[in-house]
Amino acid sequence: GGSEVLRVAVTTPGADRAEPGLPVPAPAIRDLAPAPNGTTVYAATDSGVQPLGTDGAPVAEDALDAFGTGRVDRLWTSAGSGVAGRNLIAAWRDPRVSGLGSEPLRLWDASGTRNEALAVNSFADLRDVTFAPDGFLYALTATSLTGYDTVIGLGSGNSGGTVNWRPVTLLSTLNDARGVTWLVP
Repeated sequence: GGSEVLRVAVTTPGADRAEPGLPVPAPAIRDLAPAPNGTTVYAATDSGVQPLGTDGAPVAEDALDAFGTGRVDRLWTSAGSGVAGRNLIAAWRDPRVSGLGSEPLRLWDASGTRNEALAVNSFADLRDVTFAPDGFLYALTATSLTGYDTVIGLGSGNSGGTVNWRPVTLLSTLNDARGVTWLVP
């Protein structure tokens, strides 16, 4: 299986509208997310997290090593979240594909010094993730919403110790929840 990428962009400066290019064959793309710094779009693929090239297809040789080369099904970034000074990227593999009961949600700060993504928690049915200006990552399952402190979590475990995400369950009686977002009034 694979995907086709259709890039739509302004081809002439000052043009009134964007023009579609020709479809480009690409490996299977499971999810897309903008880079927190706004310069790149990342793709969740069967071989890790990869940036899209100028033709819109994933560039395997520029894959984010922090997430390894295994399949990634969902991808989130802190783009537009108001999280200052951090380029947070989270990735998750659906356990229905792996055959395992749950899979870890992995988090990496692309602006930090750590070379690998850290496991925040394992989920059997992760529905959505959002980042908030308070420094928390909020993970939504079908039945619960839990916050994880990214400042403490990414800052702990640097010398081989246990990572502490200070999880806080905010809601635990949801019924088939689907999405979560952060709104700033």
